Amino acid sequence: MTRTATSFVLRAGRELEKLAEPNIGGAIYGAPIAANGVLFVNSVSELFALSR
Repeated sequence: MTRTATSFVLRAGRELEKLAEPNIGGAIYGAPIAANGVLFVNSVSELFALSR
């Protein structure tokens, strides 16, 4: 997350590839967690589950 509150989802690998730029609508609290093809991200008041 940048200081402008923009978050990015990047593909793991030698070269950076931006997969998504989700609008979380605020600061992210805690580390994003990936499980079973879903990326879980929490804000101060919501939990987001991002998948394809």
